[in-house]
Amino acid sequence: MVNQGEALAKKLQTNTYTEEALEALIITESNALPSLLGVTVAYEPKAFKDDVHLYAPYFDKNQNKILQLGELYDYTDTSKTTTRWYTSLRNQNNAWTEPYYGQGAQALVSDYSIALKDVNGNFKGVVSLTISLAQFTDFIHGLSLGKTGYGFVASKAHNVLSHPITDYIGVANLKELQITETEKGLSEAYNDIINNTPQPNYQFESEARNQKTLLVVDKAKHANWTIGVLFYEDDLLGPVIGLKQKNILIALGASLLFLAVLVLFYNRDYLSRREIWCLSVMATCLLIFNICFVSFLEYSNKYIDIGKTSPPITSQTALNSIENDERYKAKNRGVQLKTIPTGIYIEQVDFENSYNVNIGGTVWQKYPKNLLDEVEVGFKLPQVSPFAEALYIEERFREETQNSVLINYTFRTTVKLNFDYSSFPFDKQDVNLEIQPLRTSDGLLFVPDLLSYQNVASSKKSGLSPHIKFTGSDIIETYFDYNYVNYTTNYGESNQMVAQTLPELQFNIQLRRVLITSFITYLIPIFVTLVLIYIMIFSTTKTNNKFADTNVV
Repeated sequence: MVNQGEALAKKLQTNTYTEEALEALIITESNALPSLLGVTVAYEPKAFKDDVHLYAPYFDKNQNKILQLGELYDYTDTSKTTTRWYTSLRNQNNAWTEPYYGQGAQALVSDYSIALKDVNGNFKGVVSLTISLAQFTDFIHGLSLGKTGYGFVASKAHNVLSHPITDYIGVANLKELQITETEKGLSEAYNDIINNTPQPNYQFESEARNQKTLLVVDKAKHANWTIGVLFYEDDLLGPVIGLKQKNILIALGASLLFLAVLVLFYNRDYLSRREIWCLSVMATCLLIFNICFVSFLEYSNKYIDIGKTSPPITSQTALNSIENDERYKAKNRGVQLKTIPTGIYIEQVDFENSYNVNIGGTVWQKYPKNLLDEVEVGFKLPQVSPFAEALYIEERFREETQNSVLINYTFRTTVKLNFDYSSFPFDKQDVNLEIQPLRTSDGLLFVPDLLSYQNVASSKKSGLSPHIKFTGSDIIETYFDYNYVNYTTNYGESNQMVAQTLPELQFNIQLRRVLITSFITYLIPIFVTLVLIYIMIFSTTKTNNKFADTNVV
């Protein structure tokens, strides 16, 4: 963009253009770079034509037409902040402007402006390349930053140019974000950026996500903008479950190798009592080591294998990052995505058997008033168990606000979940409840209503009644996330959106089995039985050949 602007300024300073030729050049240069919103060439009063006081053609790609900025406002007025793209170039050769609302573009924009000089070196005008902050943000969101990683850009004056929370763009300053930021590591990074002493990278433990986080900070070469990119550990390293399985395989392989060495060392027809005891103790210690090692891996694993789901949504920034990504995908498909804030509060949970779970509670949704007649209001729970009376949903009340309608529901359901007991007794179970729109073709995206909860950190167990207890299991955390599903069909509807991979909102309750409970319930009886058998055999009389007397047994 900078190179294109410099080249255009050189053309204008070395060549003379008619009005038609100049406007044609502006159109060509605007279309040459997709990220541009438009190009402006503005002149000093009567510098282009004696009979034209202000001449400043601007090509707006959104409207696909030339606008005369000199007819819209006086861009030479130094008292206005919206004219700095022009007035600030009187004393410098080029500059990036702070974000402002462009009267020609009718959007929040930023400009890269280059001063035009005559043959005597006197200032005669400006070439300005305009980018839309909305389009710039879409570009940032289009980058692959993991499932909830995100990027932000701040101007030289620390104004926010790009951020997952679109309400910040062009309005908020990093000083404001630093004050309200709850993540200590991110707040420190904001403070360093404000003081112009940023480090290349920051590593800190995310309190909301309960995992390591990496923030990389750099400066844009020409604009002196600050660019920050935040990644979470599971986005960088992949699912932790794969690393855990590798560690288990390594431990088992080392154990088998050690056993093979023991077999070779004690490969004799007769072993003394001392050798037998040594072999028994070493094999027992090896078994105990493997049990403890697997237990340590399971209990020290704070992360969840996300698979085809998003990471936990534990902040408004993480939610907006996912929401903006889905809007970007929907926009490329030509679909307008409509977001519906949705909350849930679980009041009852009961395990009917190993796979069916009874759940009851409250769901609320906030529909914009202009959507009530366009979409089918409500939700469905697709995991419902195939019983005649496994689902009950009743609307309790509606409450209107200025722009939306709050609809509150009470529900009871029995859901069938595919729990994995293969890691027993070190297993963790995810009780998740999926919430879907009634009609997929409405283009609705249910988003967690995070503002309705006091604290959405997963460890705070938001959305779950504190009176709920699980026998033999501890509640680790609760959180919202998205399950990405492609049903490979449009159910006969004309809207092709239903054949795409769509995110389905789900609320999760993570449980971890209490090891001591499982040990007492299942393993103590086995150990007691084995000890009794050993005592019985050890205490029996022996024959002359040192075998147990079977008559005594």
